[in-house]
Amino acid sequence: PPELIKAIAKSGYDSPTIVQSQTLPVALSGNDALITAATGSGKTLSYIWPMIIHIMDQPEIMPGVDGPIGIVLIPTRELAKQVYKYAKLFMEACGGKVCEVSGGNRGTWELTKELKKGCEIIVSTPGRLIDMVKKKGTNLQRVTFVVLDEADRMLDMGFEKQVSSILENVRPQRQTLLLSATFGKRVERVARSWLKNPVRIAIGRTGASSEHVDQHVMCLPSREAKIQWLVEMLPVLSPLGRCLVFVATRADCDLLSEKVTNSQALVGNDNSTVVSIHGDKDQRDRNSAIYQFKKNSQAILIATDVAARGLDIPDVMTVINFDAAKNIDSHVHRIGRAGRMSKEDSGQHQRGVAYTLMTDGNADFAQSLVEAFEREGRAVNQELLAL
Repeated sequence: PPELIKAIAKSGYDSPTIVQSQTLPVALSGNDALITAATGSGKTLSYIWPMIIHIMDQPEIMPGVDGPIGIVLIPTRELAKQVYKYAKLFMEACGGKVCEVSGGNRGTWELTKELKKGCEIIVSTPGRLIDMVKKKGTNLQRVTFVVLDEADRMLDMGFEKQVSSILENVRPQRQTLLLSATFGKRVERVARSWLKNPVRIAIGRTGASSEHVDQHVMCLPSREAKIQWLVEMLPVLSPLGRCLVFVATRADCDLLSEKVTNSQALVGNDNSTVVSIHGDKDQRDRNSAIYQFKKNSQAILIATDVAARGLDIPDVMTVINFDAAKNIDSHVHRIGRAGRMSKEDSGQHQRGVAYTLMTDGNADFAQSLVEAFEREGRAVNQELLAL
């Protein structure tokens, strides 16, 4: 459609990324697809554009009667907001409407009122969409295009039954795209029941960490040594660009945030902002932290894995795993935040750096990391091998 082409050109996209050039023809042909691509590869638009083209081929929706034609299911509120931003930009240019239904500060009544005005696309977390359907806020009778984004993450978070329940209530004559940064046995299993004869698209090595990230493993004697390393290194690393620090617990998130904020090297440095997000913080605090992090090119964000997915933050230079990830897939997602895809670079990646802090307690994960490094042809240092 000319309106969409005009909006794409106006937004400065002049050539597709690799994942877009592979996915667009498949999605536009009406096939189901199983797409594995690294975080930050421009995959959101690879399904938003075909979804809009599909919607424009359907009869118009009747406000107050019809539900959406396209739905995007997504694991977290932060990711839903990000996808909503892209979908809204292009759908509104074509005269349609997008609603984001993922919790946060809006109540059911307010959301129902918005949905009843009519919207072609709903972007939502699985539980929230089920909630809105049960409360008659919307219905799935018109849905013919479904996207399951970050499917591996949805499985990790226990959303399998909810996603299955939603798909059972969508007509079988639908098109479904499943996107995942990793391709394990669980993703393969659910793909069999959620998709029909999907075309398989794999960009890069599935389950491999981003090739544009230089990885360093620091083997330290104790947790206290890890804290000391972090407090000493962050003031050195943050002037080079934004730093994202992953921790395992909410308590550590708060503790490290306080220690880093009060560290001598950062006190008096007006350029550095230290913020944190975790599951106990309310939506307003999370939004505020993310806003400050995006605004300041030398900011430090300390986060639990709630932030590992979907936060599209430009120019993260350094990712630090204060606590090693639970498994290699989670590690891949985390370090994929460094050196993200940048629009100005026309689909080029910026290089990033990742540091993983390890102690003797990480022996099992050290084994997985050594195997992953060897598969990817990365150098393995002696300290890591010794672990």
